[in-house]
Amino acid sequence: MNDLQQKTVLGNKDFVGVIMIWGKYGQGRIWAVADTGWLSNGALLGGGLGGINLTDQDNWEIMLRLTHWVAALDTAKP
Repeated sequence: MNDLQQKTVLGNKDFVGVIMIWGKYGQGRIWAVADTGWLSNGALLGGGLGGINLTDQDNWEIMLRLTHWVAALDTAKP
């Protein structure tokens, strides 16, 4: 769930709801994202999005690990 207690960079624009969810379904894995701005080219390349540029973020690593997990490429990791 989106943490509404955490202050946003540009003011109060948060909404109640799930931003991202992942899990297993049967023998497969799923990953659904409702807010994809954090994995846009601008954000991943450090250029920001919509006037916001958060430095020292690990969005690329988060996306990479989740993508590998969904594709079942994580078998060497616990």
